[in-house]
Amino acid sequence: MDLNSKNILAILKLLIGGDIVKTPLGDGLSINNREAFLFSAITGSAYFENHIYPFTPKGLLKIFYNALDYNFVTGIFDNNSIKNTPYYLTEHRKYLKSNKKTIVPIEIESEKELKFFLEESFPNQTCDNNLLIMRIDLSKKGYGLESFMEYLACKFFSRSGYITENQIPLSYSLGSPDFGGFGISNIQETISKFNILPKGFNILELCMLRTFPIKCNENIEQYYNDDLIVGEAKTSTTVMNLQLEKYISSNFFDIGIEIHPSKSTASNPKFGILSIKDAELFYDPPMKQEKFSDTKAQKTYKDWLESYFNCYLIANYSNDELKMLGRIKFKNKLESKDDLLDLVKKISFEDHLITLIEFIENGTFE
Repeated sequence: MDLNSKNILAILKLLIGGDIVKTPLGDGLSINNREAFLFSAITGSAYFENHIYPFTPKGLLKIFYNALDYNFVTGIFDNNSIKNTPYYLTEHRKYLKSNKKTIVPIEIESEKELKFFLEESFPNQTCDNNLLIMRIDLSKKGYGLESFMEYLACKFFSRSGYITENQIPLSYSLGSPDFGGFGISNIQETISKFNILPKGFNILELCMLRTFPIKCNENIEQYYNDDLIVGEAKTSTTVMNLQLEKYISSNFFDIGIEIHPSKSTASNPKFGILSIKDAELFYDPPMKQEKFSDTKAQKTYKDWLESYFNCYLIANYSNDELKMLGRIKFKNKLESKDDLLDLVKKISFEDHLITLIEFIENGTFE
C-alpha cells in the first residue's frame, strides 16, 4: 500500500477511532487530546500554533542515549532537573490538554509549498492549535513516513499486550531501533493492578499519567506477552534485515520484525512482518523460530528497563515536588545527577508507582 492523505485517515480511523471532519487544511481525523499528544510525540506531527515553527513534543521526551547506560540525553532531564515533560509542556501550552484535536495529513513537495498553503488557508498569521499538521513529503522516497509506521507498530503491539516504544536506546555501534515491544510481567501486572493503564501501553504514557489520566475498564480481559521484540520500520526501501541482524546481536531480544506498509513477506523467515492491507494492520510472526536472546543478557537488560521506566514515572512531578519526593519518601536530597540516578535505580517500579498514585490522589507525600 502506498501511503497518502486519504488512506492514512482510513488507517487511523480503523485503528484509533474518531470522526473524519472537514478543516480549512483538508479532511482530518478528530481524536481526543491525549491520543493527539502521543501521536505528535511519536510522529512529529505539529500543533498549528504558529506559521513559522509549529510545535511538536517529538524528541523532547528522551532520557538515555544507550541501553545499560545512564547518560542523559537532553530531553526530559537536564542534569538532575526535570526540563521537558507533559506536565511542564501543558503548563506553558494549555491548549495541549483542552478540546479535541484533528490530525490533518497534508501532501507537499516542499516546505515552501506548505508555508504558502498555510498562509492561503489561514491568512494574516491566524492559526488553529487544535489542528495537527502531518507532513507527507512527496519529494522524499517513501514520503518520510517511517515515524508514522513506528506509531502504527506501537499501537498494534500495545494492544497485543506489550509495553512499546519507538526509537529505543540501544548502542552507538548497533544503532537505534525504530521499534521495541517489551513483555515484562512484573511491570505489567503492577500497572494493571492499579487500573491506570492496560497491560500493553506506550512507554510515554508513563509520564502522561498525571497530565492525561485515563481509567481502564476492569471488565475488559487484559493480557500480556513475555517476549522482547525489536523492529525496523521503512517506507522508502524494503531492505530491513541487515539492520535487524545488528539489533538481535545484542542478545536482548526474542523476536525481530520488519515494519512496512506494503511488503507482505519478511526478508528472512526468522523475522516477522507488520504490514497494511485495505487500511488494516496485519502481523505475520516469524515462520522459523530462532532464539536470539541470551538469558543473562536479557535479565540485565530488563533490570535496566525498570530503571528506565522509573525515569518516566518521576517525570510526572514538578522539580519542587521531585525534591520533596526524595526528601520525604526516600531520604534523598536530590542535589546531583547521582542522587537522581539513585532514585530510579534503587527504588522499585512498584514503589514509585504507588507513591505517584497516592500523590496524584492526595496532593502530598505525607
